[in-house]
Amino acid sequence: MSKKLIILLLCLVVIISTFSFNFATATAAGKKVTLVVGDWPRENEPARVATFKKYQKIMLDKYNVEVIPDYYQYAVSSFLPKAAAGTLPTLYNSWFTEVRKIVENGYAADITGPMKKAGWHKSLNPQILPLISDQGKIYAVPKYAYVQGLECNIQLFKTAGLVDAGGVPKAPKTYEELAETAKIIKDKTGAAGFILETNNNCGGWHFMNIAWSFGTVFEKKEGGKWIAAFNSPEGVAALQYVRDLKWKYKVLPDSTLLDWASGQQVLATNQGAMLFFNATDHDGFNFQIDNYKISKD
Repeated sequence: MSKKLIILLLCLVVIISTFSFNFATATAAGKKVTLVVGDWPRENEPARVATFKKYQKIMLDKYNVEVIPDYYQYAVSSFLPKAAAGTLPTLYNSWFTEVRKIVENGYAADITGPMKKAGWHKSLNPQILPLISDQGKIYAVPKYAYVQGLECNIQLFKTAGLVDAGGVPKAPKTYEELAETAKIIKDKTGAAGFILETNNNCGGWHFMNIAWSFGTVFEKKEGGKWIAAFNSPEGVAALQYVRDLKWKYKVLPDSTLLDWASGQQVLATNQGAMLFFNATDHDGFNFQIDNYKISKD
């Protein structure tokens, strides 16, 4: 079984259209098009409001498209009732994990034609495209996505002798290597080799990625119903791996109740060497720089 370090694209925001159209055709025919745009920013976000209003004016002046603000934000509990009542905005945000459900219930349009005509489909990450498609048809436009990897404490890696000639950390590439590297750092520095955030929503977030990498399937469809499927050998193996980090390799911090902020603190203060980290988590870098005065370099 391949246990590659996390390169899985996680779900964030997707913009889904309830119908497709061609601005140029509509304008040429003199028809006014109305769009209701969800997730419109509130007045306490003046910068976003200004940006939205700018494009609102451009759409009206250039394309004869009236954009009507709607403050609806996607929620699993409210989506289907709102959709059934016919009150969804034309454009709304959701997550990658929701696309299939939305498509199967008929609340997203096939926008394959416009996407290919504009050539946008060629610009999409090939790992993203399947997440917004169904049976070869595109139903969404990705707004934001990220990969998850590792943040490494260079000082601890240097002390443990785990940097190359250029001073770059020799980061592990598999889960086995992660445990082994963490053990070397723990033995040579006394610091935790790996920081596993568990508190608040962090535990489920990180464990799901580990479990996916071990081949775990979390749910499957049987008899028209979705049922839990993670009680499997793969799921157990993922749990065993997490247990081994604590009790076999002994590379985790003494405290197992770490959230995002406390995990950043452990790494920034040289108490831990590695941390699962989002490729676009600039907030994390800034948090460490601002609060613990670490070097930007």
